[in-house]
Amino acid sequence: AWIAAFQSHFRDPAVVAALAVPKTLRMRHGALKNLLAGTTCVVHHDPWHPALDAPDFPVALLRDYGWSYALGWPGYGPPVWQSFDATPSDRPWMIHLAEGTDRTAQAELAQLDALGCLAPNSVLVHGVGLRARDIDRVIESGAAVVWCPTSNRNLLGQTLDPRRLQAAGRLLLGTDSRVSGARDLLEELRSAVDMTALDARDALALVTTDAARILRLPQHGSLAAGDRADLLVVADGGGAAHGNVVGIGRNRIRAVVRDGAPRIADPDFWGWFEAAGVEAVPVTLDGEPKLLAKVLADPALVEMEPGLQPVAPRGAHVRARTCGRARLMSRIEMLEPRDAYALWAASYPPHAHNPVMRAEERAMQALMPANLQGQAVLDAGCGSGRYMLHALRRDAKHVTGVDLSIEMLARAGAELAAYRDAGQVELVQGDLLKLPLPDAAADLTICGLTIGHLDRLHPALSELRRVTRPGGAILCSDVHPTGHALGWARDFKSDGRHLAARHTPHFYSAWHAACAALHLDIARVLEPMLDPADIPIDAHFDPLALEVPVALVFLLRRRLS
Repeated sequence: AWIAAFQSHFRDPAVVAALAVPKTLRMRHGALKNLLAGTTCVVHHDPWHPALDAPDFPVALLRDYGWSYALGWPGYGPPVWQSFDATPSDRPWMIHLAEGTDRTAQAELAQLDALGCLAPNSVLVHGVGLRARDIDRVIESGAAVVWCPTSNRNLLGQTLDPRRLQAAGRLLLGTDSRVSGARDLLEELRSAVDMTALDARDALALVTTDAARILRLPQHGSLAAGDRADLLVVADGGGAAHGNVVGIGRNRIRAVVRDGAPRIADPDFWGWFEAAGVEAVPVTLDGEPKLLAKVLADPALVEMEPGLQPVAPRGAHVRARTCGRARLMSRIEMLEPRDAYALWAASYPPHAHNPVMRAEERAMQALMPANLQGQAVLDAGCGSGRYMLHALRRDAKHVTGVDLSIEMLARAGAELAAYRDAGQVELVQGDLLKLPLPDAAADLTICGLTIGHLDRLHPALSELRRVTRPGGAILCSDVHPTGHALGWARDFKSDGRHLAARHTPHFYSAWHAACAALHLDIARVLEPMLDPADIPIDAHFDPLALEVPVALVFLLRRRLS
């Protein structure tokens, strides 16, 4: 019955087009589809294909099992009895069975039993035609059934009653093909609860602990020391875990982890990717921003998955989506910082002039001492002098500004003229890697949105430490690495050219390592988000910027010894 119901799908133009795609790519797409919905291990019930052995295949697969396609199908797959006999009793053996509602389907369990192929390692796929006495026999034999309710209802108008098999621990949940079934296992879970008396806890067990036990996968399906580190991370909405998983869509998953490494996750998990050594690219999944492991981001593969969209990188031909100083835009000309600021200085204001800088500045001011009376302050990479002004307004005794750009120093000099005349300010051209100050010259050293212009973090922090007195503070900020991953650039326009200053992201792990090596204590870390109120109403704004932190801000302390 099922094959007759299924045949019409092969005439669907979308199915015809899909079958024209090379099989290797189709298999990788099927694996990616599962992974995006939190499924990290898949059972392949078809002839094995070399693509499944690729080291970077997106999901794990059940191996060392036996299978036959179906009774009465001698021309496809291994013969039933020979396949069953060759399968060790401690490994699963699978077959489509009772996949219909007519007498032929209803008679198949008895046929299989008569062949001697109904045993504790037998896994029967579908079982729609199983009657009450058949279910008794399945439970008695210790066999199990893979239940695919959405596909069953779409093709046959009904499905088996899962309750007795589930209560006996002899039931798994499957999706079948997207052609007839659910989009993914999360949707199938929701359907299983909606259309039956199963509760969310029982349904979740069908794809975790029960599935691992039936398929002889002892290191899968649970959270225990020594098990495979395949994890699904979701937001804690309160209550039991199953209530936070069953019913959600895949775009609400916070992270999917395979073998301890993130594969797709929300953008705020960028540090996990970096710590695991996994290069990631920005995408959207059903409209939500995500980071996807680059090895899974083959354009041909991504194009096949509805709802999965790459975020155009810098240089792509897309309309500007501004994030204040950070933009995703076409044809940006990248310049070295000294060259960029020589051109930018003429129009560079002395205050935070866009949403990103305002968010960064709020965090910096929150960590800056409210009273700097009697203190010497250094602003390394002072630019037009905005943090020098903040320090002076907090009664700093003397403020020194150092910048590589002579043009930016001139800009700062014009803004700080009154303070210079009073002897409170000194402006010096110099390199952040070789500051023109003696050791321990500053009580507070500030370095705002500058350190990312250097390729290496450790030498820069070493020099900032040198010029700060023991016990003194270092206040640093930089554009958040998430912005860099999303393709943002620190850009501006000059004489009709669209330009940007070269910038290198420094991850939190790099800050942590450098501070540990230099005996700097990390006192506070802030990751400010944008305030929607700062965004101009008419801005062509990147909505992803509201979902991720835009700056990293550190308050460091130089140890006394």
